Amino acid sequence: MDSTSGKLMGSTDQLLRRLAPRFCKDAVITLAGCQVGKGVEGQNLLKAVSACFGELPIQAGTANQRPFLPGMEGEVVRCKGQSCKNLGGGSWWASPGSWVQ
Repeated sequence: MDSTSGKLMGSTDQLLRRLAPRFCKDAVITLAGCQVGKGVEGQNLLKAVSACFGELPIQAGTANQRPFLPGMEGEVVRCKGQSCKNLGGGSWWASPGSWVQ
């Protein structure tokens, strides 16, 4: 994100918009990485990415992530359009059908 304009930098917006038609309407996109969804800056990033994907929900963790384990650690923030909500904390495992709190 450009700290001045609050927009995605470079051609990121255009590239993400080109990917959008490849996702089904029920998709949830996860941005993996340490502290991606943390604070106002993280939520602004999730909102900007959601806008590129036609307002599909975008989620990310707020804590440091473990590089060798699937899932997300800590609180998870999910934004759809301009609305964000905190899904809570715990460990979100990527194995099918499981969510460990």
